[in-house]
Amino acid sequence: MSDTRRLDTRLLFAFAATYEEESISRAAERLGLTQQGLSGSIARLRELMGDPLFVRQGHGVVSTPAADKVYPRVLQALQALDNVLDADAFSPDTAEGTILIAAADYAIATVVLPLIRALPDVAPGLNVAVQSFLGEIGVSDKRLSSVDFVLTVPELMPRQLHTKVLFSDRYILTMRRDHPLAANSVSLDAFCMAEHLLVSPHEAVRFGVTDAALAALGRSRNVRLVVPTFSLTPKILSETDLVAVLPERLVKDFPETLVIQEPPLDLKPFEIAVGWPDRLHQSEMHKWIRETLRIYVGDR
Repeated sequence: MSDTRRLDTRLLFAFAATYEEESISRAAERLGLTQQGLSGSIARLRELMGDPLFVRQGHGVVSTPAADKVYPRVLQALQALDNVLDADAFSPDTAEGTILIAAADYAIATVVLPLIRALPDVAPGLNVAVQSFLGEIGVSDKRLSSVDFVLTVPELMPRQLHTKVLFSDRYILTMRRDHPLAANSVSLDAFCMAEHLLVSPHEAVRFGVTDAALAALGRSRNVRLVVPTFSLTPKILSETDLVAVLPERLVKDFPETLVIQEPPLDLKPFEIAVGWPDRLHQSEMHKWIRETLRIYVGDR
């Protein structure tokens, strides 16, 4: 692209959308264009760059090495354009748009939900969309290309993101209020003999933080039920004799039905962090959202 005067900024949007969607039809729908119109834009870019940029594969397209190389620079250019247009213009009470967050079940409950509760009062024009993030280490730049924020433990945060710790949490033992073990502190022997509920997004994984701590002591527990999300646990625990080791922030909202105890073994606390891509690092709106997260869901 030696002659930038020939470059229409709409071509950059066409390139970014096609690269991220890996589909001409989805990219065209995203931009509100016809497939023919988008194909024409890609053809112009191919001529300017002297490279195919995208080749057909199955029902979609895959990027060429040249497209992979130029993509980060296209994102920077689009963000710079946004900064020029939006400089000193951001105001939460008039801002409009959708914040895309990648998060696992726990982070949705402890971070996304408080954010959603806060936005109608402070930024009524902002919406939130959530996609699943199960801690895929080494997740590709392409997967994160359209995400505004990632919420996960620091150990699983993609390395290419800026990161800030929001809060720490600890594990507690919980059960229904009239559970046979609720009246007194639970011994390690009683803990191991009790019937446990384990939360795991992968049904084949039945070994969590608690099991690792028990294994270090030469012990194990009786896991009777594995569920994929934390949202299921309050009702299950309140209606069964199962016990569970859960993050404290998840349980404190159910004092009427559940009781908590200190678990009879040492379980290290953990942190939840927010990550964001470099293309959004200087965005005034995203700076405001990061500060809002700190205020509403940070350590208190």
